[in-house]
Amino acid sequence: MVKKSVFLGILLVAFLVFLLVILFQPPAYADEVGTRANEKYVGSDECRDCHIPSYDGWNSTRHPQAWNPLNNSTSKIEACEVCHVTGYGLTGQDGFDNVTDLPVAMQGIQCEACHGPGEDHIVGPTANPLEVSLSAFVCGATCHQEEHHPYYEEWNQSGHAQSLLGLRGASGAAEESCLICHSVEEYFDNATTLDNAQYSITCSRCHDPHNSDNPNQLRKPADELCADCHNPSGALPGDPIYHPQSSMREGTSGVPILGEPFMPDVVCADCHVYMNKQTNVTGHSFTPKAEACVECHSSTPPIYSNDTAQVQIAEWKTQTWTKIVDVQALVVLAGKAIDDAPDYGFSDSTIDLARELHEQANYSLTFVVADGSGGSHNPVYAQQLLNFAENKSNEIIGLLTPGTVEGRVIDESGNPVEGVVVVIDGMTTATTSSNGTFSFSFAPGTHSFDLKLKGNLVGSIDLVTVQSQQTTDVGDVTITEESLFIPLLIAVIVIALLVVLVIFMFYRMRKIAPKKPEEEEPEPEEET
Repeated sequence: MVKKSVFLGILLVAFLVFLLVILFQPPAYADEVGTRANEKYVGSDECRDCHIPSYDGWNSTRHPQAWNPLNNSTSKIEACEVCHVTGYGLTGQDGFDNVTDLPVAMQGIQCEACHGPGEDHIVGPTANPLEVSLSAFVCGATCHQEEHHPYYEEWNQSGHAQSLLGLRGASGAAEESCLICHSVEEYFDNATTLDNAQYSITCSRCHDPHNSDNPNQLRKPADELCADCHNPSGALPGDPIYHPQSSMREGTSGVPILGEPFMPDVVCADCHVYMNKQTNVTGHSFTPKAEACVECHSSTPPIYSNDTAQVQIAEWKTQTWTKIVDVQALVVLAGKAIDDAPDYGFSDSTIDLARELHEQANYSLTFVVADGSGGSHNPVYAQQLLNFAENKSNEIIGLLTPGTVEGRVIDESGNPVEGVVVVIDGMTTATTSSNGTFSFSFAPGTHSFDLKLKGNLVGSIDLVTVQSQQTTDVGDVTITEESLFIPLLIAVIVIALLVVLVIFMFYRMRKIAPKKPEEEEPEPEEET
């Protein structure tokens, strides 16, 4: 009993030690930015001499000025300080405890707020490099998160946060070239691979911490930035299509349909990064909001409220998806017509034309589906593409719809002949039934068919005009007795020759067969 208690006690102590180790681990953010427990902050002025372009770019942003608006605010509280200064609460590293201890060098968001304390780096830059992390956690660990400005939380629920995982989950479709739009690392380092990529599309892919040329430190103007990835990459009919949103809005694609831009004065971010400070919505889930419509259309026709804007969006989506379902079924039927076409005797050139039309139809349909907006990005152009796919599919079906040929095979006495095979170019189209009738579908045009019985040519049907979706009745086709006699006579002669040959060989072998050896008879004695 004592041993059992000791054993349980040891397990309990081990479990408590394990919990303490886990609970007192440094936060993941420390690893992200290279923070070391004994290093000290030195201030951004120490970085300037070696990193002039980065320093000057950073100095033009709002980060170094982050302390001033808080310091001048009448409603500031101590909890706000951590996001407006550098080194808060790290007095052992020349940080500070609160605003009364705030060194001037720590005001605002300095370089070390993202890259970690730089004392050792200043002493030995090569031996002690500061980590440059592309993780969204660098931005969201301390500042851009929680209810005051939940950028990180909203981003974490977006498709951008799952882009790398989604690519790796696309079995058979994932390629290294896709990383440029699925991993922030590929944007900075083209040596990134599917195996070593760590991050999806994080903050620094769109925002530049060292540049303020564009609003909100965007790497490109807002009307260009999203289109870097959200474009069809020049895909043409026959190519796969991914994220063609920008081209959908512009009304352009790889098929000859003249479209027009939809809401050309509106950029993607106006709808997808809609911010509402009253409700603490940052827009970084990138989910479009009906409220964004009201911002412009509360006074500009058409006039929308939140409810009517949502109704309009739902109407576009319903109209588009209803059409998508109908066109999908038609494109499938067109594809089946192409698959079946060789069995109906359609020429290779006709089938090749149908395949070309099918690629155009499938491309147009896929373009709308891959856009993902249900027509909201350009309702008119989405319908134009679907109508184009519908027309091309109907053209294929019309091109590859056969006609029907029927008739009856009889002998000279008028009796039906069963088992006669109707053949064209070595392809069997039908076999007569017990009453001599046949019926089959075939490509439109004028054709001649051979009639064979037991492999022998016994007649033909000449110059039959076949029309699409119509039945051509060739009536009774007579097989003459002569036609039957000649192959039968040939068969009888061949069989007779074979029989004679077998008999000849049999007697020949008997004649030349060697005799069995016999005992030698004694020679007769001579008479005296």
